[in-house]
Amino acid sequence: MSMMCIRIKKRGGILALVVALIAMLFWVLAVNGSPELSSQSIDDVSTFYHAYLDALQESYASGFEYVHFEEAWESEAYLANGRDRLLEYNILEGPTEINDSLFAIKCEFVTESSKTMGISSVAFNFVAMIDGQFWVITNVRNIPADLRDNFDESKYQYFDENIVSEDEIMMS
Repeated sequence: MSMMCIRIKKRGGILALVVALIAMLFWVLAVNGSPELSSQSIDDVSTFYHAYLDALQESYASGFEYVHFEEAWESEAYLANGRDRLLEYNILEGPTEINDSLFAIKCEFVTESSKTMGISSVAFNFVAMIDGQFWVITNVRNIPADLRDNFDESKYQYFDENIVSEDEIMMS
């Protein structure tokens, strides 16, 4: 065999190996499916959450389209604050991945109404992937049951004299 034939066979073998590796990668992705959220997702979650905060700076009504509610009464209560708007915020923690479809963010907020009272509020918000779309969740009770894997609700409870409870909202 000539030297040229050996080189061609060697190149052909390397090319066949590369093609086989690429085919195996596609097969693994097809069998396992690609995960809903990748390592780049923290950036995607952060970008989405900042878009929500930007909308709140216009008005709470502008932020409504970003928020997921499990109950209709809660969306109505959220819209009742529609004219208030976010003036300042400070992300204290997060986004922190809870599971593949749920991230927690701890944020301090100052709104027009809270500024007149000289207060700010600290709250946990969540960004969730629901039916292939990101949503902000503003209360643990709005996290769907199927997204609660690895979720410890007690980590996201806070008690503040300025927080209106669900019972107080329902009584008004």
